[in-house]
Amino acid sequence: MDEVNKFLECVLPFYKEFFVVAFFAGMRAGEMSSLKWKNVDFDRKIIKVVETRVEGEEKSPKTNSSYRDIDMLPMVYDAMKKQELKTRLRNKYVFLNHDDEPIEIETVRKNA
Repeated sequence: MDEVNKFLECVLPFYKEFFVVAFFAGMRAGEMSSLKWKNVDFDRKIIKVVETRVEGEEKSPKTNSSYRDIDMLPMVYDAMKKQELKTRLRNKYVFLNHDDEPIEIETVRKNA
């Protein structure tokens, strides 16, 4: 946990919420890249995983067990609320790059 906290202190602010969700929601990078606001339920505090992005293309998850509802822990809920202020009115996707397009994991690896 100490390493996660140190990482979150050092990561560029633009990517902080992305990594909070990655660390504490257990979502795969492709699932986060394809996550849309319509699949985030703040009232029930869940994230619905129904799509993934592979090599820039959205697809259905590989297996039935990959379709799931993720309960938002308090830190995930807070990160999602912060992300909502950044991107909800700009795009249907939750996590965007600097060009307001869905974030790609390779971009995050190179820039975060």
